Amino acid sequence: DGEPQPNTLTPVLLPMLNEQIVPFARHVCGAPVVVADALVRCYDPAEGNEALDAHYDLTSFASVIIPLNPKECEGGLYVQSGASGETRRSIDFDRAGDALLHRFDVMHGVHVLKGKRYSLVVWLAETEAAMMQKTVPWVERERDESRYSLVVWLAETEAAMMQKNIPWVERERDESVHAAYLYAMDAKDGLYGVPKDEMAARQYLEFAAEYGHAISQYMLSLLLAKQGSRSEEGRWIEDERERIVKLLKLASNRGLVEAHHNLGTAFKQGYYGLQQDYDVARRYYAHAANHGYQPSIEVLEDASRWA
Repeated sequence: DGEPQPNTLTPVLLPMLNEQIVPFARHVCGAPVVVADALVRCYDPAEGNEALDAHYDLTSFASVIIPLNPKECEGGLYVQSGASGETRRSIDFDRAGDALLHRFDVMHGVHVLKGKRYSLVVWLAETEAAMMQKTVPWVERERDESRYSLVVWLAETEAAMMQKNIPWVERERDESVHAAYLYAMDAKDGLYGVPKDEMAARQYLEFAAEYGHAISQYMLSLLLAKQGSRSEEGRWIEDERERIVKLLKLASNRGLVEAHHNLGTAFKQGYYGLQQDYDVARRYYAHAANHGYQPSIEVLEDASRWA
């Protein structure tokens, strides 16, 4: 009811964090990670907060998610390897173990279908200095590097946790497009110790977009639109208009509903040099709406927007 409650969790959680979670995270990550923050989250469809959209943990080098009542709800945590919701993979904690550890470059979210879900979320900084300074040096370091992206499930026993060959570790060879994207977002707004630099943001979005990172393709289209709108005396550069449409189509082809929505708006309004076409606009909106994207649903249902 909004009333402060006594802190009874800290005495219970600290031994587990200090004796089990942090040592294992240091072993897997190869870094002297420290706890930066932690909280208990509740998801409840009956209260309208059943989901957390797919996202990256922007300020965390690694995150630990521990379900507190996995037997009492349906649905829950998922990881997502691409822009489309079709690439989602639900985490089965019966098979995985007691907790999930993932790096900053793993996209993930939550969707609870039934019942309340409680989870403990622990965010880890790479070093104590990074935690104290509120910076994200790992993003800058890895933005240009190839690396193995990790999704690591913790075991149920201490003996299994310390094995060198962990069977539930998945490694995917990949360019560090995720780090490039995250660095671009930090540079765009000057966050977490990264200097504000729109040109650097564009550079790293270009890199990630070239490697097919759909969210970077979408964000680059927004950046180009912003830059184009303030070009010479308000006149658009023709090549940029065509590129915006191309980027949106690339991102939409990978299933990003925001790109579908923006293409719908572009065809509806005749933006970026496109011929106004309500039929095409409705098709793009419908695709996003069919995947639950509320802005597209609202446009389709509001007849006044099509007058």
